[in-house]
Formats: sequence, C-alpha cells, structure tokens
Amino acid sequence: MHKNLPDHPHPKDRAESIKIAQKLLKEGFFILDTETTGIKKKDQVIQIGIIDHTGKVIINSLVKPKGVKKLDPVITDITGITMEMLKDAPTLADIHSHICGALRGKKVLAYNAEFDCRLLNQSCQINGIPEFDFRLYCVMLVYTSFWGERHTSGKYAGQYKWQKLPRTNQDDTHDATTDCRLTLDLLKQMAETPAPEGVFAHKAVLIPGLAIIVFIFVAVSSVCSIFLPKSSVTQQVIPSRVAPPAKPSLPTSPTKHKHHAKHRHHRRPQ
Repeated sequence: MHKNLPDHPHPKDRAESIKIAQKLLKEGFFILDTETTGIKKKDQVIQIGIIDHTGKVIINSLVKPKGVKKLDPVITDITGITMEMLKDAPTLADIHSHICGALRGKKVLAYNAEFDCRLLNQSCQINGIPEFDFRLYCVMLVYTSFWGERHTSGKYAGQYKWQKLPRTNQDDTHDATTDCRLTLDLLKQMAETPAPEGVFAHKAVLIPGLAIIVFIFVAVSSVCSIFLPKSSVTQQVIPSRVAPPAKPSLPTSPTKHKHHAKHRHHRRPQ
C-alpha cells in the first residue's frame, strides 16, 4: 500500500485515520463480515464470519436462508457458496444467541458496515427473530479518509470516493472470514503508515480524546435499533468531504465478480 499511496489533498485527514487504526489495534476489537443472497430488501445472509484483532476466528458459519430455494448463479460465482452447501447449514435463528453472546460488550468493526447492518437486520426480520443488539463501526469510512481520492467532476466533485476493500488475485473469491482478515490487514497497514510530515508537530493536533473516533465512526448506527439514512451517515462521518455511495447493482457476468454487492458503494461500498 505504501508504495502506491497517492498524495492526499488533506494530510490531516490521513493522519487522523492512521491514529484511529493505531488506537483500535491497541484496544482490541472484533471484525464481522457477511455474504448474502443479494443486495435487495428481501435478500438474506448466507455466511457470517467474525475474527478478533489477532486474527483468531470466533465464528465462521454458513447460514441457511429462510424460504430460499435457489441462489442467483452470480452469487455462487462470487462466493463459491451453493444451495447444496446451505441445505444442512444452521439458520440465523439457530446461531442468533451464539452471535449475540460472542459480540456482547465488544467493539465490532466491518468494511462497508452499512451493508452488513441492513442485511443482518432484514435477515432477522425475515426469520422472525430479534435484531442484533451490537453496533457496527465502518472501517471503509476510515480508509476512505486515509486514501484521499476525490471525485474530479459531477455532483460530488472534490469529495472523497468510497473505496472498495483492497484485494489480491489470491483472495479474489468473497468469503466472510477471508474478508474479515483483509479488513484486519488493511487496518494494520494504515496503522504502520508514517504520518504526513509536519501534521503532528503540535500535540494539540494529535487526536483530542475520542472526538476523531466519533467523527469517523458514527457512520453506522446499531445493527438492531437505529439505522441511519445514508445522508446522515455522510454528514456525521466527514462533512462535505465524503460523497454518498452510488446506487448498488449486482454484477451481470462472472467477469465482474470482483464487484460483489458488499464491496460496491452502497454503503458500500461495497
């Protein structure tokens, strides 16, 4: 990442993102990721992965979606998950209490948390079970501020572009646990990046308390109770600098599988 890091239009934003990543790694957290039947209002979670800040797998489970008889071939191409694999998998109701117990009292991160939040909520609703009672904090928004790529034209000219989770050819298939590890690796890479020269010359500039964490991380509200609209998320994250996500859409061919719904700008991304 460091070799290809572009110049930043606002170096202080990159410096703040670096400090957030460093603080998170010091304090500890869990990372959650999901794979789903799609991105629409009736789609459901079909895999949940959760790791801790050391990379230890806490939960890695396929999830049988309620009432679904067939998966879109594009989803199978993206995730490698087939309906046959889900036939004997536990339902979300079966593992709901296990997930709640594992995450109770933990800081839970996700990449493009808005997407995971929405899909977890609607999956609970479809299964007739209580929505989850933990909050998801969005790593993508921190990375967006860190990367600093801006729209050069159009309605959002000058604002930061929401970034997809960086991937390599080796981890091209979308798997919930793999994506958790990629998110962890990304946090480590941000934390190890030298701060822009001169930005922290005065200690007063060096993240005053948790203000920056709140500033960036209020992106997504709780997975169970309040789901902020995209406009509120944008305003509370980095006012006037982060453009809202584009309307999501499923890829139409296997050659586009890198742009899985979770990694498109729905949130978010994707």
